[in-house]
Amino acid sequence: MGKKIVRGKTLNLYNNSGQLSRFTIPKEYYRFFPNFIFCKGGYVTPLIRGSIYSGSSYDKIKNEDPFLIDKNNKYNFARMCNIYDKFNTNINVSYYRSERCTSSDKLPVVGKIGNRSDSNLYIFSALASRGFSYSPLLAEILAGEIVSEIINSSVENETASNRFNQLVNPFRSV
Repeated sequence: MGKKIVRGKTLNLYNNSGQLSRFTIPKEYYRFFPNFIFCKGGYVTPLIRGSIYSGSSYDKIKNEDPFLIDKNNKYNFARMCNIYDKFNTNINVSYYRSERCTSSDKLPVVGKIGNRSDSNLYIFSALASRGFSYSPLLAEILAGEIVSEIINSSVENETASNRFNQLVNPFRSV
């Protein structure tokens, strides 16, 4: 993907592969798993129908290479073991890989593209692996923008499509 130009505006959007690993947990370990999601440098779900899900990787290449798949499964397993420190056994692993859109600063891109007075083109993209988390709030922000409702939100500023035209953070490349 790279830099995309839409109506004279540059959007730094990229295509990334992501992998989610599913670990089937033996029943004797069920008691070690709390009922909430851990999010730190990825995520680990609570026990869902006998399995824990850990993810998600970011790979710049679209690839079904067994080495890459194994590497990501090991990384996702290590993430789970760091959270659930009583767990270190061999278990059944399956995975899901797909493509997703990301921005250069890893934040979603939502809102009107171009000058606010002359554009009716909107974008809702680059949610990457955080789509379930971001979607409800960002949908509300986008709907408010479309109907010209004033929303005072720092999230709106952080996800605005025109943020790539200015320096967002001097310590983060965009």
